Amino acid sequence: MRLIKFIIFSTLVFGILSCTKEPCNDPEALNFNSENECVYSKLAFYAINSFYVDGNFTLYNVISIQVSVNGKNIGSVTKYIRPNDCSTSGTVPFTFKSGERINWVAIIKLDNGETLETSGSNVPSPSSSCLIQRVDYL
Repeated sequence: MRLIKFIIFSTLVFGILSCTKEPCNDPEALNFNSENECVYSKLAFYAINSFYVDGNFTLYNVISIQVSVNGKNIGSVTKYIRPNDCSTSGTVPFTFKSGERINWVAIIKLDNGETLETSGSNVPSPSSSCLIQRVDYL
């Protein structure tokens, strides 16, 4: 009977001890040094202008803006506004999965059939849960 109690007690203690999580040790995380899995910033890609003016002052309408992160298409800008936060409708949301730098590309299609490209890179911020990135031409 003692052996059965010892086995049950040992199993419970081992189960409880094995459930402890490693602290988040990424300084780019929002919860650095916490006892939880690392949590990172969100990023909202946005555009303000629904038009483009070329060097000859010809005005073109923007048909679409597709955003890719690290070579993967993540969505289209559907409204031309500066967002208040990372959940603003019409932006393209992205959540960092690690503290590593991401590279983004925005393909802007115009009504004359031409395409323009903007690009850049971002890293998560340990002090802000929401970052915003403008992708259209100024």
